[in-house]
Amino acid sequence: MKILVTGSEGFIGKTLCAALEKEHELICYDNKLGSNRELDSYWIEEEEFDLCYHLACVNQEVAVNNPDENLFTNAHGAWHMAKIAKEHNAKIVYTSTATHQTLDNPYCGVVAKFIDAAENGEKMKIYGTGHQTRDFTYVDDVVKALIRAGDLWDGRTLNISHSKEVSINSLALEVQFACGNAVPSFSTVPRPIDGIQRRWLKSDVFCPVDLAQGLAKTVSWVRSSRDGKLSHA
Repeated sequence: MKILVTGSEGFIGKTLCAALEKEHELICYDNKLGSNRELDSYWIEEEEFDLCYHLACVNQEVAVNNPDENLFTNAHGAWHMAKIAKEHNAKIVYTSTATHQTLDNPYCGVVAKFIDAAENGEKMKIYGTGHQTRDFTYVDDVVKALIRAGDLWDGRTLNISHSKEVSINSLALEVQFACGNAVPSFSTVPRPIDGIQRRWLKSDVFCPVDLAQGLAKTVSWVRSSRDGKLSHA
């Protein structure tokens, strides 16, 4: 099968492409690849594909500070890709935004920032009270669910989550434990955006990796990535 992945340079996009390329022909698109927007549009329209994973989006911080870019990339981009997929009689799997966990990415999420602080003996910065909850899902579970959605595509909306509420304060403690630090260290600061206090989803797809397992895997990955960079310095 020939598959188009937009947002292929993102955290989930890279992981998805690595899983798909074992069995499929891929067309990878991301504005990080340095191509011109108009040429990108023309190039994608000319490509033949059977399935599209549309992951390209801007994150919440960019969306708040640059509403025009948010509208163009997220809303118009989704409409444009749906239009192209229809013209090619191809299936499309469209996802909402997700946070990235690589520190060299300006969109990196709270898990990456907490791990970096814990590994460097710094205080974790918690925005708001820390009582706000989120539902953390390990990237491999997300990718497996996306592949399943593409295989079993029937037009449904699927929630992908671990189905467990975790407060940001609890996450900070879990990260400290995963990094081998006995004494938690964090500070709280006002949160300028995103006042939602609770986020929890009943998952439509089984995601078996719990928070402790996911953090252990992520810490190991962060350390190996850091050591790899140092060894090539």
